[in-house]
Amino acid sequence: SSGINAESQSVLSLEDGEPVGDEPVGDEVGEEMGDEVGEGVGEESDNNESVIDWAEVDYKLILDSLRIDHRDHTYADINNYRTLYQSLHLTVDMEDRTLSGFVETTFVKIKPSWMMSKFSSVGPGLVLDIGPHVTVTEVEHVETGEKLEFTTSCVDKHVVSVLQCALQINDPMSSVGQFKLRIHYSVTDKTSSLHFIPPLQTHSKDKYFLVSNTQPSNARGWIPCQDPPALKFPYHATIRVKEPFTVLM
Repeated sequence: SSGINAESQSVLSLEDGEPVGDEPVGDEVGEEMGDEVGEGVGEESDNNESVIDWAEVDYKLILDSLRIDHRDHTYADINNYRTLYQSLHLTVDMEDRTLSGFVETTFVKIKPSWMMSKFSSVGPGLVLDIGPHVTVTEVEHVETGEKLEFTTSCVDKHVVSVLQCALQINDPMSSVGQFKLRIHYSVTDKTSSLHFIPPLQTHSKDKYFLVSNTQPSNARGWIPCQDPPALKFPYHATIRVKEPFTVLM
């Protein structure tokens, strides 16, 4: 039967660097960091409790202590590479419960290769986050047509970690500037980012129902991408599926 296409475009609103999670501010900071903040800047009240002189507090020290290191959540080095735009082109197979196709991503390289930091724990080049059930078959430099070498590595399967796996791609360009990569891949229903609801749990009780869930940092489970919570970028998606299914985004 003929395919049904759905296209959607969305821009995520949080700005890069916006605080993530419920971080204490104001007086809550003093309560959570009482000993460290109060030492050297506090005064003794009549009931012998430490009173913080907020005019003397080193706020930079407090913010540094509260800042979540994005390396706990991603393999991607967003200090050297940044995603500018992403375009998904995928076909859903509801019978095999798989997705396959490619994603085109526009990146900007912020620093030239010779001055890039030794941040990545998995080696040099461009590193993206992927899930263990994502299989990458080809990485292509769109402008030049060059097929780039790549490797994948995952954390121990017995270790519970948001990091999952890393896709390491040979340095696409040595100088700073924009470039676009096309990554061909497939993903199975074993990923935690996609939920194929069994027919008996649907209204018709006849066919599977597919739902995606990428929050808070699980887009990597079905899309190779830079996936720290602090990084947001616009995207476009073309998803194909056979009738009688319909795609909604």
